[in-house]
Amino acid sequence: MSTQPQTTGAHQSTRSALLSAALLLSASTLLSRILGQFRDLLLVWKLGASVDTDAYLAAFWLPDLLSYFLAGGAFTISFVPAFAKAVSEGRSADGWKLFSNIATLTACVLLVTIGLCLWFTPELVALMYPSFSAEQQATTSTLTRIILPGPLFFFIGGLLTATETVRGSFAAASLTPLVYNLAIISGGLFLAPWVGVAGFSWGVLAGAALGALLVPLAFAWSRVRFRPRLDLADPELRSYLLATAPLLIGVSLLTVDEWMVRYFGATLGVGAITHLSNARKLMLVPASLIGQSVSYAILPSLSNDLAAGRVDEANERMSSSIGSIVALSALAAVALASASGPIVRTIYQHGAFGAEDAIATASYLRVLALAVPGWCLATVASRGFYARQENGRAMVITSAITLLSLPVYGFGAHNGAGVGLAWASVAGCTLQGIAIAAALDWRHKTQTVVMTLRGSAAGLLFAAPAAAAVYAWSAWGSERLALNHPWDAAVSLGVSCLAFGLSTIAYVWRSEPVLFAKATKLLRRGGSK
Repeated sequence: MSTQPQTTGAHQSTRSALLSAALLLSASTLLSRILGQFRDLLLVWKLGASVDTDAYLAAFWLPDLLSYFLAGGAFTISFVPAFAKAVSEGRSADGWKLFSNIATLTACVLLVTIGLCLWFTPELVALMYPSFSAEQQATTSTLTRIILPGPLFFFIGGLLTATETVRGSFAAASLTPLVYNLAIISGGLFLAPWVGVAGFSWGVLAGAALGALLVPLAFAWSRVRFRPRLDLADPELRSYLLATAPLLIGVSLLTVDEWMVRYFGATLGVGAITHLSNARKLMLVPASLIGQSVSYAILPSLSNDLAAGRVDEANERMSSSIGSIVALSALAAVALASASGPIVRTIYQHGAFGAEDAIATASYLRVLALAVPGWCLATVASRGFYARQENGRAMVITSAITLLSLPVYGFGAHNGAGVGLAWASVAGCTLQGIAIAAALDWRHKTQTVVMTLRGSAAGLLFAAPAAAAVYAWSAWGSERLALNHPWDAAVSLGVSCLAFGLSTIAYVWRSEPVLFAKATKLLRRGGSK
């Protein structure tokens, strides 16, 4: 008797579960980004593109560095396949022993490192931002010290969330960024009037404690089997550390890009960091909505498939996901570049953030929007290596691209100022995405290169009519109707959203029938409540 129908049914069920997870995370990411934009709007509305705003954004450098190397994705990415393998083999107790060992060891290292960083914060800030004045360096140091304990909360919460995603539960992952952003907004609303820009920093710390730690702890509490454990001789811990080491030693341009934008932005005058950071955050809205959501959902699925020996299913899942995300991200990049002016004016041009600030930010966004496809491609394709615990290969590629890109950032900032820096970011992100996809295809025959080309062509094809409509409106519509700010920006943004929204729906309906059916089903459920 043939087992093909059962296999096909199981595959469709797994794909449906992946789509459900991706849609949930996309909805959470979208809401989180909306809250994030309100958070950033609140910051510039109160402070504008000022030395305090630059200092606040610069203060994230050291905590982000700790998060990247000790508390962030490196540990979680390696933990998911290891924990998934233990669970799939019926060794849940071993999985929780590994959890306890990792949590105890890394928490100790983090506590010591955070303590040293708190002590030497002024020296580290002066090293990173030598172009800041003494007063601005002092403000940056104060804000940095407030935020510094955050990586510890993110690390523990990240491990707890990873155990939930292996179970197929993404509720904690969905709620964490929402609580985090709400806490920062609360700090800006209720503390900033009393303590200035430090109110936002206290909101960041509260968001890390409440959102990054307490939310996943609340969901995983009944299942957590943690006991303080420090056994360096444990073979599973050694295997885990060996898999994680490349992620700690190597670097990814997707992370370093933010550091470079802040570092070189500090040399371009007051407000440059704020303008570039706001443009980059707007670029990350579609990048996170598409790439980050899919990558977060696909890693446990790939890990479970590979742990069970379903290599062909894992490869098919990766190739189909790549095609979809590249097409959607190409469409989103054209939309973001086309509507950069109305987007920035509608969101940011309020209070202390004036027209000149909006013009500068929009000019950077118009370029940075083109980094969305590369960012999404690199984020998703790298999971093909991480799920196989081939972290070393992924990090050799990303580290090489990062090292090659560093002089480009310096050249761009020196010759093209902020716009040159933006072009350097686009070049680096695009090159990293293509390199990872090509390496994954060459190594595991995943067809990611072919799907990247197909996805790019499809996305640009469906984006072309909408881009033409937006261009026609900007050249004729707003001028003929003689709209005045702020309504001209809002109406232009509405026209852009309508045009590209219809293009996106057309693409999903034509090329992604399963995704279209799933999305419409969820919308009908929401409308019937």
